[in-house]
Amino acid sequence: MADPESEGDQGAVRHADTVDYTPVARSVPLARRRTARLVAEWGHPGLAGDAALVVSELLTNALLHGSLRDRLIRVHLHTTDTVLHVEVSDPRGERPPSPRAADGTDQFGRGLLLVSMLADRWGWAPRTVGKTVYADWDACATGAPSEPSSLVDEKVRREWRWRGPVPQESPLVPAPGLTLPALRQAVATVAPSRLPEFFQDLQRAFVRAGDEDSVVPIRMFHRQWGVIVEIERHPETARRLHAAEEAVNSPDPEVRERAVQEAGDIVRAAHRRIGMPEEERAGVHTETHIQAT
Repeated sequence: MADPESEGDQGAVRHADTVDYTPVARSVPLARRRTARLVAEWGHPGLAGDAALVVSELLTNALLHGSLRDRLIRVHLHTTDTVLHVEVSDPRGERPPSPRAADGTDQFGRGLLLVSMLADRWGWAPRTVGKTVYADWDACATGAPSEPSSLVDEKVRREWRWRGPVPQESPLVPAPGLTLPALRQAVATVAPSRLPEFFQDLQRAFVRAGDEDSVVPIRMFHRQWGVIVEIERHPETARRLHAAEEAVNSPDPEVRERAVQEAGDIVRAAHRRIGMPEEERAGVHTETHIQAT
């Protein structure tokens, strides 16, 4: 099997990025958003959503089936003149990826099938320790201007020192009701790349509701995605939250502290706007809750 890290006939690498993530759920949205941003900056905005979703699925699989305590999971991206390549490496080589058909009651099992539909090619290769799962897209370089990720990251670190309150802005769509049809339509409009995540969370909520014989998980799902939509329908607010989620990994303690504070302010404001009762807030888990590291 070919080594996924080999450039081979792909040509010279034009852009590349490698990040090691801790094996926790919070790493998935961070990697997804970083991938979408970098792929767009590298001149392939049309592939940014698909690449981000594939990285999200591969990293989720690595967390579920390939993670070990105290071992990092690596996400690598690069582009050549003809190919966009993404890969996720984990420390468990004895558990190769295997697509399978998931039935209606399965909470997981569709990730690799989704990867195979989104990417032009995918595969995996063993490493000295662990394995790498990769996906490729045929992509011609557009020549669009881009900034090296190191410069972008430095710009983010500088901006955090002077940011003020989030400005008032007009929402992209009216606030939806906390119902499944309304939330689904809103997500499809303001954050279409997150629809697979929306349906995965919905499926988990139904599984939990059945296990617990309670409607509380369904209500919590509605609240969770009500908060997400409330943020995403305000583009500047969403941009600042996503920047905070990346800045929280900064080596600068001042940047981390400000990032956690801003993310918390944004999420709490969204809770207030959708009218979430105080006693329910602690029970709602969303990826926008950032913990200080």
